[in-house]
Order: sequence, then C-alpha cells, then structure tokens
Amino acid sequence: MPQLELRAQLEPDPEVLRRLDGIEGKVDLTLENQETTMIDLAKLKDAVAAINDVVKQLTQTADTVDAAVAANPSTPNLAASPPTP
Repeated sequence: MPQLELRAQLEPDPEVLRRLDGIEGKVDLTLENQETTMIDLAKLKDAVAAINDVVKQLTQTADTVDAAVAANPSTPNLAASPPTP
C-alpha cells in the first residue's frame, strides 16, 4: 500500500504581515531613539562636569575673598561666609 504524504501550503496572512511591519517600524524607531538618548546623555554628563568645574573654581575664589576679608583689619564688621560642604 503506498504511503500518503501530506504537505501543508499556507499563504501568509496579510493582516499578520501588516502588524509585523508596524511592530518592526516601532522597534527601529525605539532603537534610533535609544541611540539619540545615549548621545544626548553623554553630552549632558560633559556639560554637568564643566559646570561642576566652574562651581569649584568660584567656590575657591569665594573662599579666598572670605579669607582676605577676614584678615583685613579695616573690615571688622564683615563676617566670613559659612563654610561650603
């Protein structure tokens, strides 16, 4: 008796393909946005580091001025600024 061989031939469902295309587009957009966000975050970190450097320099300058004012006998009514943390 000959063996019967069955082969399924399925056509792609257009609705499934449409949805997959939409999902693929969203994944691509998400990856692009992630890359942009990472670049922006790196720029932000650099900007924050620069701001921290300027604040440190200003704090040192203020401390120097405070020390000069405190050491000047002609300014007895001026008190030094509170110490910075």
